[in-house]
Amino acid sequence: MKLSQLVTSLRTLLVIPFTLLIFIAVGSTGYFALHHGQQAVNEVTLLLRQEITARIQQHLHSYFQIPHLVNQLNADAIQLGLLDTGNSNLLERYFWRQLQRFQLISGIYWGNEAGGIVAVARYDQQQITVQVTAAMRKGDYYTYATDAQGQRTRLLEVANHYDATQRPWYLSAATAHQPVWSQVYSFTYPAGSLGITANQPVYDEQGQLKGVLAADFMLTQISEFLKMLKIGHTGQVYIMERNGRLIASSTEESPFIERTSNNADERLMATHSQMPIIQLSSRYLIEHFKTLNQVQHSHPLNFQACVPPSFQSINKLDCENSTYYLQVTPIQDHYGLDWLIVVVVPEADFLANVTTNTRFTVLFSIAIAMLITLIMGVILSHWVLNPIFQLNDAAKALAKGDWQTRIHVDRQDEIGQLGQAFDKMSQQLQNSFIVLEQAYLLAESARQIAETANRAKTSFLANMSHELRTPLNAVLGYSHLLQEEALELGKKECLIYLENIQQSGQALLALISDILEFSKIEAEKMPLHLTTVPIQTLLEEVIQSLPTTLINRNCNQLTYHCPHDLPPLITDADKLKRILQNLLHNAYKFTHQGQIHLQLIPADNGLYFQITDTGIGIPTERIPSLFEPFQQADNSSTRLHGGAGLGLAICQQYCHLLGGKITVDSQLGIGSLFTLYCPSHPQESLENHV
Repeated sequence: MKLSQLVTSLRTLLVIPFTLLIFIAVGSTGYFALHHGQQAVNEVTLLLRQEITARIQQHLHSYFQIPHLVNQLNADAIQLGLLDTGNSNLLERYFWRQLQRFQLISGIYWGNEAGGIVAVARYDQQQITVQVTAAMRKGDYYTYATDAQGQRTRLLEVANHYDATQRPWYLSAATAHQPVWSQVYSFTYPAGSLGITANQPVYDEQGQLKGVLAADFMLTQISEFLKMLKIGHTGQVYIMERNGRLIASSTEESPFIERTSNNADERLMATHSQMPIIQLSSRYLIEHFKTLNQVQHSHPLNFQACVPPSFQSINKLDCENSTYYLQVTPIQDHYGLDWLIVVVVPEADFLANVTTNTRFTVLFSIAIAMLITLIMGVILSHWVLNPIFQLNDAAKALAKGDWQTRIHVDRQDEIGQLGQAFDKMSQQLQNSFIVLEQAYLLAESARQIAETANRAKTSFLANMSHELRTPLNAVLGYSHLLQEEALELGKKECLIYLENIQQSGQALLALISDILEFSKIEAEKMPLHLTTVPIQTLLEEVIQSLPTTLINRNCNQLTYHCPHDLPPLITDADKLKRILQNLLHNAYKFTHQGQIHLQLIPADNGLYFQITDTGIGIPTERIPSLFEPFQQADNSSTRLHGGAGLGLAICQQYCHLLGGKITVDSQLGIGSLFTLYCPSHPQESLENHV
């Protein structure tokens, strides 16, 4: 069985395999792989963010319970009489031992209402110091080094005028009347470290404030804990206050902006961090919530951001937007702590493997599809391309004029139908070529005849105008002499007839001139003579050239307006004057006891001439053909006004030669408005028109 009998449609044979192999195998595989990979990444990152946040919350709560626990233990000992607040040596040794047991505490101290203080502090791993005021009253503040048994060894520093009751940690507890946290502050020793103090007021049996217990916690321990967390490959976590100041982060960045030795360090805002992820995520949170005080519960979010490898280029267009998953969670306690935990995980940390696998799958699918396509192409090439090569050779032969070319494709599919259509087309082309060749010969013959007739017409008109002008000039001359002789002899009755002869001769002479002029225009023998033309002078010459008999005949009144500051035009003065004379002549001829107004309007690159009359007007249906030769507003046999209808046609042709245009607006019985536009530089207008 032949393959042509098995395959009924070439489109089915070629389109369906490519569509199935490429779009289904490659497109569907890649799409679903990416889609499911994205969903898996979303779920994994959400669980990771929640787990990291929970670990941080648990760790911080365990951290922050210890300072308040130490204060509560000390407060109980004081109230039970086990700890004498008046014995500074006893307090000093007691606090020193507590500091050995609670390694997370960096300082324990007691301040009384007299302004005195007893404190034991550990601000590094090497040294524990004791700070006291003399007689447990306000005054000089002494700092001592201690040995391994907690005994004072040497005096390190003396500060003057110390008053515990004026310190922020004392005032906060005394004002709150309950255990509270202090504001986050910076330690003097070691410099560049943040701390927070748990403060608890102690009252006597009468409810009078005896003093305040305090325990310091150094926040660098939180940063050390955050650095140990594994958050993807490049994920980060940080803690900040509601005002946006950084508390701690999983990076090496300091929570301070370093200043000169004369100025104190300034707390670092998260939005000003040098870590791109911290800066951009904190900015996003402020944009999303408007204010960080709006974050009242945990929010899983994601945002698009451009985080380049080098932070110095963060504001440059040298990186692509990436997706970042974010979890912001408030951490609070009943002692006044109110911070935000922010976990940020780049999508790329988890999607990279998915993308790599998807890319491999897509490339593998494409390779398989291309292999199958190549095999199918080899098989189908002979079946499909050989008839097409035959069609190509036959088409080239037809292009060279070989009308006898035929092809033979013994198939019933589209290729076979194309071969049959090609044979029919070649036969039709041969017949059409024969007809076109005959038509071309006839057209060429007609063109030559028309050119001969046109040359004969032009020659005839030129000769006839010359032959007619000679006797007509004689008639006009003799009629003028007869007028003078009749006037001398007093033969007034003859003057009327001689004047009619004179007027008719002048009209005939003008008609002959129009015909000759129009024939020159048609023969393209009308050259341009461009000169610089003063507009005011040209306008006066046009008005003075109007025949007196024409002006007086219909009793019309002519007015004109010409601005004094008009620049001169570069144009053909004779042709422009001829256009204006024709337009004014028509206005006088078709207006009876009316108004004729000529107005000049300057334009950016030329000048407008507007001629308005209150004459008989033009019918609307006659306006489109008004500028055609031998056309008039009234072509009826009973028309009242003479003329051959060449005046406006000549105006139109002259206007085109000058690079301008002429338009008309008219209402029957009301009047007409002819507008002529003349450019300042006709040559440029003609080039643009061409």
